[in-house]
Parts: sequence; C-alpha cells; structure tokens
Amino acid sequence: MDRGRIVKEFALDAIGSPYVYGGTGARCTPNYRQARMAQYPEYAPAIWAQCPRLVGTASGCAGCRYQGKDCYDCAGLVRRAFLAAGISLPSGASTQWKAGNWACKGRITQAAFKTV
Repeated sequence: MDRGRIVKEFALDAIGSPYVYGGTGARCTPNYRQARMAQYPEYAPAIWAQCPRLVGTASGCAGCRYQGKDCYDCAGLVRRAFLAAGISLPSGASTQWKAGNWACKGRITQAAFKTV
C-alpha cells in the first residue's frame, strides 16, 4: 500500500476521535484530559467541557461517545497518520509546516484535493 493511502486511511479511521489540545494519540480518559489541562491551562475549559466525567454529568466513562478512542489535536493527528506510513514529522503544526518536505505549500483555500 502506498504511503498516501496509509495516511488517508489512518486519518479516516480517526473520525469521531476527540479533539484535545495537546493530544498525541493516547486513549481518551479523564486522567489524560486532566494532564493536558495542567499542561495547557489556557485550553483547560475546552478540554474539560467535552468530558462527561469531569463535567459531572456521568460517574464514569461508560457510554461516553469517546470511550476507547484516542485523543488528538491537529498536529498530533497529522504526526500519527504520517508515522503510520513510516514518515517522521516533528510535533506542532507550525513546525511540521516549516520542516515538512511538502509537495505543495500555499493557503488551504488554494489546495487542490483529489479524491481516491
């Protein structure tokens, strides 16, 4: 399987995974969210708000739509998808953009996407 397809399939498989600022692909748990909240306090309210256990509307994770799913932020998802294809990228979206040997760089509005 070609690398592009591996990256695409990894990303498609991640649909429904929770967005957690600082998320690197670890399993979504209240403890993981609390660790990201401590690491990134400016994003703590958003991280907290999407966890029924932390918010207090559930006593545990059973029934949570994110139970058993991995947490990602934008750069974390890209990094893990490319790693699945054997391509190592740095963490951080800006660092990835600057370091990546991208076939095309430009504004996202100018991007040409081809469907497979």
